[in-house]
Parts: sequence; C-alpha cells; structure tokens
Amino acid sequence: LAVIGGIANGTFPVFIKTPPVLAAHVHPVIFQIYKSFYAFLLGVVLVLFNITPYNFTWWGVASAAAWIPAGLATIVSVPRVGVGSAVLITASTGSLLSFLVFWICFGEEIKTHRTAAGGTFYLAPAYMTGTLVGMTGLIAAQQGILTQLNVGASRRSRLHSPATVQISSSDSTSGASADVDADSGGSDGSGGSDEMHTSKQSTQHLMHRRRRQSAGTQAVGFSVAVLGGLCSACQYGLVTLGRAQAGGFQSQQFDPLGSWMLSFGGGALAISFLTFLAASWHNMLHGQPPPKMELKVMSRPGSAAGIFWCIGNLFNTLAVTSGGNAIVIPLSNAMSLITSGAWGLLWYREMRGGAAVGWCIAAVWTVSMVILLSFEKA
Repeated sequence: LAVIGGIANGTFPVFIKTPPVLAAHVHPVIFQIYKSFYAFLLGVVLVLFNITPYNFTWWGVASAAAWIPAGLATIVSVPRVGVGSAVLITASTGSLLSFLVFWICFGEEIKTHRTAAGGTFYLAPAYMTGTLVGMTGLIAAQQGILTQLNVGASRRSRLHSPATVQISSSDSTSGASADVDADSGGSDGSGGSDEMHTSKQSTQHLMHRRRRQSAGTQAVGFSVAVLGGLCSACQYGLVTLGRAQAGGFQSQQFDPLGSWMLSFGGGALAISFLTFLAASWHNMLHGQPPPKMELKVMSRPGSAAGIFWCIGNLFNTLAVTSGGNAIVIPLSNAMSLITSGAWGLLWYREMRGGAAVGWCIAAVWTVSMVILLSFEKA
C-alpha cells in the first residue's frame, strides 16, 4: 500500500511543470482546487459503494486543513527547485517529523541496541542525522547547477557585449593587417573605450542581479518544500490522532474507503474555495484580476495531478491505518523520492553530468537512511 501511494505521490508533481502550464502561469490555488475536487469526488464514489452509512468527522476536515498548505507548498516549490528536489525535501522532512512525533508524543517504541558491556543505545538519531546529510547533499548539487548556469551566462554575455573586435584586413598591394575598433567613432578610440567600459559595468550589474534573484528563488523553494513536509506529516498524523481520540480504531468515521475520505474531500474542497476567495481578494487589493481557472490549459494536467494525488492519498491512508505512521510514512516517501527523481532526471533533464551523479548519490543516501530509520520501530 505504501509503495503504491509513494509512486503516485511522486508522479503527480510532474504535471505542475508541463510547458503549457508554466507558460500560462497558473496560480497554485487553481491546481489545489483540481486536486480537492477529485478528492471530494473520490469520497463520494467510495461512500456510494460502501455498505455502511456515511458518518461525518471533523478530524477529516482538520486533516484537509493540514493538507492544503502542504499541497500549495509542493506546487510553489516545484517550479523553483525542480521536481526531484522539491519532493525529496518535502518527503524527508515529513518522514523525520512523523517518526519524532509518534515516538515522543504518542509513545511508539523504537528499538534499543545493546553493547558488549551490557549498555543500551539508539540508532534512530544517527539515521535522522544521515537523512539531513542527504538533504544537504541534494541542495549542494542543485546549487552547483545554478553556479554553472550563472558562469556560463556570464561568459556568453561578455562574448556578446560591445567590445573591441579585431578585424584582419588584407591589403592587396602591401599585404599589411589593420586592427580596427568596431565601436570607435574614428581614429580616436576614447569614445569606444568609454562605451565599452559602461557596457561592461551594465553587464556585470545585470548578472549580479540575476544571481541574487536566482539565489532568492531557490531559498524560497527550499523553505516552502520544508513547510510542505511539516504539513504533510500533520495530515496523516491527524488520522491516527483522531482514531485514538475516538476510543476505537474500528470507528466508521475513520474508514479510508468510506466516511473518512468524504469528510476529508469535502473539507478540502471547501477550504480550497476559501483559499481561492482569499487569493482573489488579495489580487483585487493590488489592482489585479482574480486567479484564472485556465480550463483549456489545466483540463488535462490539472485532472492528471488530482487523480494521481488522490490515488496516493488513498493508499497512504490505508497504509497508515493498518501499519502506523512511523514505518509507513518513511516507506511511502522513499518511493516518492525514487519516482520523482526518475521523472526529474529522465524526463525534464534537470541535472546532467557530475551534478546528476551527485544528486543521485544524495538521493540514494537519503532514501537508505529513511528506510533504516523505519526499521528502528520496536
């Protein structure tokens, strides 16, 4: 169940970065509405085919309230840091938080290991640290790509900037060569020199500004991806918390194949609509039109993203209700990392050469640490 959920969750962000969607500058809220609509539709279908009556629960709405920011965070971070990096950071953060919360707050036991002298120790903190190291390696690989792009752009800009161009001219009678300054107004090169100096300063200023903008965009993307991981952990954590507070794990309110999914989907659709109204109000205050639904552009990618996400959410919820959060979430996230990384590398060609190798090593390391962490549950 967790493997299927992870594959689906690793696939749905791919549709956020399709060329038509990027060209249309679709607002993140619009993508969220598509996903929420299909979550609600899935809940309706499951309830209709379920033999037990529908039983509403506010825990489903609370879970949806945690999911909405997580979904928006993914949509915002993918265009800024890439599919693989966004999902990797989100999944690693969610895995760590799920393990810590359900170990410390819910009392889920983790394995204790004994030394030869009879002492005890935990390996879980070491695996948590290893996951953070893997995340750092991913960020370093991504930043290396940006540096290469900036350096290449700077070199191309210098080559195409107004500069002294040496033109060899063969004289038919003397055979002599003359160096001509292409930007000088005549024999006096002072005017061309001043123009060249000014152009060089402008180019350097432009490249410096682009580097700052690129670094700022990356910082926003990484920060939002971490926030998405926190909210994602809360989303599935509320499933377990609600079942515990209900006094029994067999309550129909928390049936993923019935009442729970409709409560979740209905709450998600309502909250997404309120988010759309808030975004529209914000745009109006700034003299801008409300977010457009972009039906022609979004009909296919929006529906595909919504369907894949709903599949992942359904199977992850089923896995959590049967196997707990501490083990299921890391396993699902690991499959999500592998899937999204494969899309980012093979389809979008986000990384090449040494950077791609470094990214793969960091991703494999992080996945390994997350899986080892999941095995530490007693």
